[in-house]
Amino acid sequence: MWFLFLLCLFSQCFASVSLEPARNRMVKQLVQEVHKKHHIPTSWLDKQFKGLALNESSLSLMQRPFEAKPWYQYRQLLVSPKRVQNGTKFMHTNQTVLQDYEKRYHIPASIVTAIIGIETSYGENMGDFITLEALSTLAFYYTPRADYFRSEAIELLRYAYDHKIATSTIKGSYAGAIGIPQFMPSNIELYGRHHGKDGQLDLVHDHNDAIASVFNYLAKMGHWASHKPIMKKLELNPKQKDTLNNAIGNQRMLAVTKPLAQQFNLRPTDTSWIIRLESQPNEYDFYRVFGNFKSIMRYNNSVHYSAAVAQLAQQLANSKSTTS
Repeated sequence: MWFLFLLCLFSQCFASVSLEPARNRMVKQLVQEVHKKHHIPTSWLDKQFKGLALNESSLSLMQRPFEAKPWYQYRQLLVSPKRVQNGTKFMHTNQTVLQDYEKRYHIPASIVTAIIGIETSYGENMGDFITLEALSTLAFYYTPRADYFRSEAIELLRYAYDHKIATSTIKGSYAGAIGIPQFMPSNIELYGRHHGKDGQLDLVHDHNDAIASVFNYLAKMGHWASHKPIMKKLELNPKQKDTLNNAIGNQRMLAVTKPLAQQFNLRPTDTSWIIRLESQPNEYDFYRVFGNFKSIMRYNNSVHYSAAVAQLAQQLANSKSTTS
């Protein structure tokens, strides 16, 4: 009884933490830093934090990310028949733009479509967290990556001020990602690309801008290598699986060395790794992954995420060839 009472009391106190500069010393320091560095009026900065408070949901979701689910659960939700069906429609609707950028960047349109599909269900679910509130919560109350989220909060404030946007209108994921492609604030100007000749970049409403930006991100940040493989399933007997299972241990990815390639009769190729995915409880499949797998991981640093993008993209490519 006392434990439940204390837990409830702690939760209430935690939830009541204000992010307004006048009531939060850390936020006030951030405002002063942004003011000095970017010459943004403190009056405007103070106004952006009005009514904001520590967001418990953002903290909770960060501590138990979706990518931590077992692969068989993660895949079932993200590489679903519905997502394949909607992705096929998305590719048909945006065929001209996808083909244009596919030729320009030499990146499969199915990969870009899969990323947008997994990030926001093709723009249908972009998140409803107030981005500044989510980023500030993580910047000040999520110690493992506080510096990263603090820098993103600063970048959001700078971007919003420069473009005359009230931050209260900017919403996204619990981690501060924005728009159809779920770009972090610092990536919008670095990798965002406006498809048209007139107007401004719009990652929230314009699918063409979102498509162009994901292509550009994979090329510039991901260093995508054209016409190179992503991942291939290894056909192994039980003994070989046990050997690899022991070799991988707690690693996410096992580098394929020359002795390892010889031991498992793997063809010499570019740098590669082996990953382990739990296909069923306590049952594993092993895949050889390549540089382009790592390219996708630059978008989300998760083996599960990259594998889901690759497998969804393959199904979209197969669906497209079937319906062509």
